[in-house]
Amino acid sequence: ASAEWQNDLRSACGGGIDGYFDNVGGDVSLAVAELLNEGATCAICGAMSQTAHGGNDQAWVELARRRGAAVQWFRYTSYMDDEDGRITHARAQLQQWMDEGALKIVRTYFDGLASASSCFVRLFSASKLGKA
Repeated sequence: ASAEWQNDLRSACGGGIDGYFDNVGGDVSLAVAELLNEGATCAICGAMSQTAHGGNDQAWVELARRRGAAVQWFRYTSYMDDEDGRITHARAQLQQWMDEGALKIVRTYFDGLASASSCFVRLFSASKLGKA
């Protein structure tokens, strides 16, 4: 994040930051971490800025914790326990709706190795539907 952007953030959040939802990571999250109030809450569900460059630098998370913030990762694998059968029931219901045509999945398809670079770029530009 540019120095100007960081100054603008600091001005906009003069009292500090009490809650932060992150799915990007990187410089923006680091700038936010520097402004977190003690007792702040951070919800993390991804690190797209890191993934785009093949890295996974989450140094901002340690800074957030040192500043007294609670940091919670939210990944789908955190909720795979199905002791009460709700996930199994939901999957069966979704499948039934798909079979009946009430639910349709829309995806963008990329065919062949020649389209790999286009597919990769579109992962980060919000110009595709579904998973690549």
